Order: sequence, then structure tokens, then C-alpha cells
Amino acid sequence: MATFTKGAVPDLTDERVGEIAFRAYMEAPPEYTNIWPLYRSYKKSEKVSTFGAVGAFPSRTDGGPVTYYSPHGGYDQSVTHEQFAYGFRCTRETEEDDLSGIVPRIPELFGVAAKERIEQEAAEPFNGAFDSWTIGDSQYLVSTSHTSVDGGGTRSNRLATDSDLSYSTLWTAIKQHEALTDHAGNLLQLRPDLLVIPPELEDVADEILGSTLKPDTANNNANALRRRKMDVFVWQRLTDSDAWFIVDRRAARNSLRWYWRRPLDFDAGAAFDTQDAKYQFTFRCTKVVIDFPWIVGTPGA
Repeated sequence: MATFTKGAVPDLTDERVGEIAFRAYMEAPPEYTNIWPLYRSYKKSEKVSTFGAVGAFPSRTDGGPVTYYSPHGGYDQSVTHEQFAYGFRCTRETEEDDLSGIVPRIPELFGVAAKERIEQEAAEPFNGAFDSWTIGDSQYLVSTSHTSVDGGGTRSNRLATDSDLSYSTLWTAIKQHEALTDHAGNLLQLRPDLLVIPPELEDVADEILGSTLKPDTANNNANALRRRKMDVFVWQRLTDSDAWFIVDRRAARNSLRWYWRRPLDFDAGAAFDTQDAKYQFTFRCTKVVIDFPWIVGTPGA
């Protein structure tokens, strides 16, 4: 374990270390809550399941029997909380004698590092949406071959032709999203209201959604996308500069779970034999994507 020695750390009380770290952690609002609904967990693991949908109502003749629905169990997922921990220690002499003023910033750096790790964890399903992050049906989050628990055909939340973000491809994605059905073929009545993009696409998104007139044409057509009032989430933690997604936030609230078992926590103590002060920052959490219809995406052309 690395130890800060004399000349590196000024006098810090335990309370002040925690205060500095949490101030840095809370200084800027979290970004991941634009996507993830937060839940408190009281168990070491969490289990979520999907359930089949009810199909079209059958007609019934006068005096005829009622048709009874046979429920279909869905996909189960179990997730165990992961623990994240980091800390530093310094000698008693350092705390007594150092006046350099450098290390009052060290707990601040731990607060920043904790926030960054949480944002990276939250972005993981997006960064792996096409090739690594799977959901309950064993397909990638964004796929052309999602299965149905009712034994129906496959459904797709990936553009049939992977395309860069443009006025026309955004419309294509919206129409595909709004045509998605549940396991029994019922329209889900989705209305995507959030465009999620990496920083490299911010200017393109602004032109598409912010222009009064239709972009990239000499005609004076009205920009029909503008009236939809779609919000844009520029997420710095997205690693693919071409990938983009549209999200129905109402549906996302029913399909995503971010579980906090232990939010960011601070503890301090001393090593009896060396009198070194030890400072620890820990948190425990997990995340799960239950189903896919809340999102449509493409990795770009």
C-alpha cells in the first residue's frame, strides 16, 4: 500500500477528509441519472424477470365460453452487487509537519474518481450495446434478433442498415422505434424523447433538431423533427464516436434498474504499530437491463 510521507500531506482531520471528498463528488450533477432510475437494495443480489404479454382479445359468441389466457414466463436475470474501494494512508509525522497544502486535494481526487467510475459503469451497456452487453433473451442490447417469450417472431431495435446520424436516419430510427411491439404483438405506443450521442455528434444533432427548416436542403421545408421536442444527451463516456441511440424515457424507467447497496461511503482509522492514518472510500452497486424496447440504436455506418 502506498504511503504518503512527510512533505506530501498537511494536517487533515477525518471529518475534513470526508467533507472534501463528498464535496467534489457532488459538485457536478451526475449524468447517468438521465438514463438510469435509482433503487435501494437491501440484499447481496437482485433478480429481475420479464413476463409474456396478453394478445388480442378474442371474440365470444352469445352464450359461448370465455377464452382463458395461458401465461408465459419470461427471462430471468440475477445480478450481484460489485464493491468498489480505494484509499490512501499517510504517516503521523506528515500530518503533523507538512504545510505544503498539496494533499487537501487528495480526498477531492478520490471523490472525482468515484464519480467517474460510476459514470463509466452506467455507460457500459451503451458501449457494449452491439457486441458485448447481453440482456435476458441472450441477445445484445441492440440487436436485429430479439426473441419473444410467447414463441413469436424476432424483433429488432437496431437499424436494418447501420447509418451515421442524419435527418433521414433519425426519422428512420423513430419510425422503427414506434413500430415496436410487445411479446404478443401489441404496439407498445412508444415515443422516443431522448437522443443519446457522443460528443463528436453534438454539432450534427444540433443542426438536425435545432434548425427551423429542414437541414441539408435548399428547399424551405419545415423541420418536422423540431416539433417533437426531442432532448439531446451528450454523454462524454460513450466510446464510439459514430454510435447513437434514441430512448423512450418512460419505457426506460420500466426496463432499467440501478441498485445502490451502499452509496459512496467514507471511513478512517489508524495503524496501531506505525500510527499511519488510513482513509477509505467504498461503494457497492449493480445494474441490470431487463428488456430492450426502450432503446433503438446503431453503431453508425
